[in-house]
Amino acid sequence: MDASKIAELKLFVDQCKSNPSIIHHPSLSFFKSYLQSLGARIPSDLQSDKGSFNMAEPEHKPVFPNEEDDDIVESDIELDNTGVVEPDNGPLQKMGDPSTEVTDDKRDAAQTEKLKAIDAISEGKLEEAIDYLTEAIRLNPTSAILYATRASVFVKLSKPNATIRDTDAALEVQSLPLA
Repeated sequence: MDASKIAELKLFVDQCKSNPSIIHHPSLSFFKSYLQSLGARIPSDLQSDKGSFNMAEPEHKPVFPNEEDDDIVESDIELDNTGVVEPDNGPLQKMGDPSTEVTDDKRDAAQTEKLKAIDAISEGKLEEAIDYLTEAIRLNPTSAILYATRASVFVKLSKPNATIRDTDAALEVQSLPLA
């Protein structure tokens, strides 16, 4: 059956649901008889209560699935972007090389850089903390906590992309097999 005819039929059934007195229109007597032959209960003619129905002009224009609306309607809704963090598209932060061998000396130096970063964070010097943590990551690229700590500083700096890169790196390092 043609999709446009089905859409028209659906529209007609919807109109009948909203105003059942339509079925009492003389031009639809064949349809009323058919419904009654199936055992349908037809409500009495309430045309005077709901107003008359003009069969020539339907209340709604049918919408067909294949029709495209070329006009784009702008919404009147204004979004409240308070607290929305814009993406950071700056240069990528330096990441460590996981294939680097981490000696005890490098691990100790990385821990010293991490402590400097924590001091900088407590003083509100977030960019300085990033520098210390980046150096710590360069010295010990197998420490997931260093990436996670730097990610938390990126959160405070409202740099979501950098935060995601560091959390991904922390998860990747965490999943590496221990040597």
